[in-house]
Amino acid sequence: MPYLTQLADVARRTAYPVTEVAGWQSRGHGPQPEVKGIVCHHTAGPPGGGDYPSLAVVRDGRPGLDGPVSQFGLGRSGHIYLIAAGRCWHNAPSTSAAHANSSSLGIEAENDGTQPWPDVQKEAYVRLCAELCREFRLPASRVKAHREANAAKPDPHSIDVNDPS
Repeated sequence: MPYLTQLADVARRTAYPVTEVAGWQSRGHGPQPEVKGIVCHHTAGPPGGGDYPSLAVVRDGRPGLDGPVSQFGLGRSGHIYLIAAGRCWHNAPSTSAAHANSSSLGIEAENDGTQPWPDVQKEAYVRLCAELCREFRLPASRVKAHREANAAKPDPHSIDVNDPS
């Protein structure tokens, strides 16, 4: 599979605002080999500081983890940030072959890991996952919380990705 340059069109189908972060079309740790799953995260970023203060970390990485960390960022307002079209380091080690870095897409939603989720952000999360499932012909069961695909992780806090409501 090449770099997934159709991701901007997929994100726009949610009807939420989309920002294409400069360089996203060629950003990644090589092409994305396949898409068999989606992994939902929270950034564990700062509790304040705007809509998506974790953008630089998700795009560029942090000590011990090279960026990009995830293909998508999701702001508190529901705004979608398209960060990378290639493979990202968002889930290793994975407990699921369908959710490893080389076989899944990552969404990093802005949240410090304790704060309540704004309704608009939760709705954008659902819509983005649904559109990605539609695009890659995945069943909803292929959307996993990070904690379901990596036993050492707690995110995204208080969101049950298996609850259809």
